[in-house]
Amino acid sequence: MKSRPLMFGYVREEQIDGSLDEVELQLRALAVSEGYCLSAVYHDAGALTGALWVLVHELERMECRRVVVPSRSHLAPVTAPRVALLGKLAALSPSVHAWSLLPREGVSVLTRSTPDEALPAPATTLGSFRLRASDSALPTARLHLHERLTRAGLRELVEACEGVVGAVLAEAAESAQAVQTGVHPIYAQIEASLNELEVRLLVWPAMLEVQVVETRSHASDLVPAVLGRYGEPGRKPAMGGGTLTWCAIPLPRGWGEMVRTAHAYRAALDGPG
Repeated sequence: MKSRPLMFGYVREEQIDGSLDEVELQLRALAVSEGYCLSAVYHDAGALTGALWVLVHELERMECRRVVVPSRSHLAPVTAPRVALLGKLAALSPSVHAWSLLPREGVSVLTRSTPDEALPAPATTLGSFRLRASDSALPTARLHLHERLTRAGLRELVEACEGVVGAVLAEAAESAQAVQTGVHPIYAQIEASLNELEVRLLVWPAMLEVQVVETRSHASDLVPAVLGRYGEPGRKPAMGGGTLTWCAIPLPRGWGEMVRTAHAYRAALDGPG
């Protein structure tokens, strides 16, 4: 029997008057009636955007480009972080199709229904660097982060970015230690050093995204709780293998565009000619 193609659900809990379970059943029924299988329903509440982050990353990772919502208002860009995330969702190719439980809204294509001027520009990459999970990894990461963020005018966020990267490095070290329990410490260090990490810094109009890609596969592990102090965290399998952990750190209004403009200007000055 041929399996049905996948669809994802998304719900803003504060917009639901009745039972969330009943709404999920309705989303699932609509997916089935359209010939799809509802893989998961992601929930956000209030100012939180973590579930929307996971949804965007899942749609990026998979060929699926289908979302079902109770109404289009659940995809409204009511806060700056949501504007950036929904812009990223609308910029995916192939385009994302969104189904609504409201008959008058039906199904629409996000990229066509969102005005071009409302979409944020793609992320600006401030830089990336590679590490191995060793004793020297955190001091090295601090040097890289301080240099890149200070140059970008984001020195105030050095501590937060150090906290994100340091938490992932500590997690990697603990994992290696657990694997080598009862064995000489030198073997734990060797195990940890086999895990290579790449740290990436991306600036969106309303946020700084810190990404850490590990060669170690552990996407099913919970994200370190400390990341929630700095922004909206998430974790998923990385393209090509390994694990991607990220944290979206909110930026004050206007900072993102200022940093992106300055970065583009420096790039032009550093370019040929």
